[in-house]
Amino acid sequence: MEKPKIIVQSPQVGVKKQKGGFLRRGRGFSLGEIKEVNSNIGLMRKLGLPVDTRRKSIRSENVEQLKAWFEKVKPELEKKKAEAKAKEKEKKTKEETKA
Repeated sequence: MEKPKIIVQSPQVGVKKQKGGFLRRGRGFSLGEIKEVNSNIGLMRKLGLPVDTRRKSIRSENVEQLKAWFEKVKPELEKKKAEAKAKEKEKKTKEETKA
């Protein structure tokens, strides 16, 4: 599944300072954007999404992309959790029968 792309605003640089700079691809999602999606840094990194702890801004485009991406990935995450629980139960029952 394709990961969402991060968009940030470039700082104003140069002799002619244009208002607002320009949009470019960012290094990672900000902490504020992650909190808006009700997630945490650990989960984001575990899923392979980049996190930029230095950024303070919250871009609505990034939040929307993250929400849409989580909706696609959520069934897969729940499926993996269920499989892990089933394996753990199976392992416990094997240990109990041996004892």
